[in-house]
Amino acid sequence: MTRALLVVAGGLLGGVAGWLLLHFLLQFGLYGIMIPGVMVGLGAGYFRSRFLWPAILCGFLALLLGFAAEWWYFPWANDRSLLFYIQHIHELSPVTLLLIGLGGVLGFWSPYSQYRRELGELAALRLLAGKGPERPNNVRS
Repeated sequence: MTRALLVVAGGLLGGVAGWLLLHFLLQFGLYGIMIPGVMVGLGAGYFRSRFLWPAILCGFLALLLGFAAEWWYFPWANDRSLLFYIQHIHELSPVTLLLIGLGGVLGFWSPYSQYRRELGELAALRLLAGKGPERPNNVRS
C-alpha cells in the first residue's frame, strides 16, 4: 500500500513541476497545455504499485490539472469565474480538448505501464516457485 501512495505522491509532485514548466513556457509564448498531465504521469511512473487505482487517480488528476491550467491561464473574456468556465467547457477548441485529453491519457499510461510490469514480475516469480500460472475456478485441467 505504501508503494501505491508513493505513486500518487510522485504524480502530485510531477503535476506541480508540470504547472511550473507550463508557466515558464507561457512566458515565451509557447502553448503546452498537456504538460501538467504528462508530468503527472512521469512523476507517478517512477514508482511501481500492485494496484490499479493509483494509475486511474493519476489519469484523473492529469485531466483535472489540464482543465485547471486552461482556466487559470486562458479564462473566458466574458466571465473569469470557475463556474462559468465549467458551464462552457464544451466550447473550448477541439485542439485544446485533444491536448488536455492526451495529457490525461499519458498521465494514466505511465503508472499503468509500471502496474503491468509489476504484475508480470509477480507472475514470473510464481512460475519460478513452481506454482504454475493461476487458473480460473471454472476451468478444468
